[in-house]
Amino acid sequence: MHAQRHHAKGQPEFFAAAATSSAADHLRKPHRIFESSQGADTDPSTDDFDRVKRPRLHYSAVPRAKVKIARELSLGLLINADFPFSFFTDPFFEQLIWQLNPHLSGQIPWSRQSISRLLDDMYKSKRD
Repeated sequence: MHAQRHHAKGQPEFFAAAATSSAADHLRKPHRIFESSQGADTDPSTDDFDRVKRPRLHYSAVPRAKVKIARELSLGLLINADFPFSFFTDPFFEQLIWQLNPHLSGQIPWSRQSISRLLDDMYKSKRD
């Protein structure tokens, strides 16, 4: 299998895409496309480039509606039980949520600031 390579000269050049490293090198060097995973190995030959920070899209197996419902129910629990905002960062709570659904646990922002913003948003929406 071959992939077409475009250069500034306008002349297409072909390379064999069978080797994963050559395809990855091609994306990093001429096109300046970098791996989005933070734990990925870095290629020292790409350190010379000024990497441009771009927001990355993170796709999830969990539908947004389910994330929204989980956030709202979590806020309801916080209010009804009169828990502090730090409740969601408790290691036992984090493990409980992760055990129930590891994909969902990573999709909900549990920080105090995020929960506080959610509370403000919910209050404003109910008030109107």
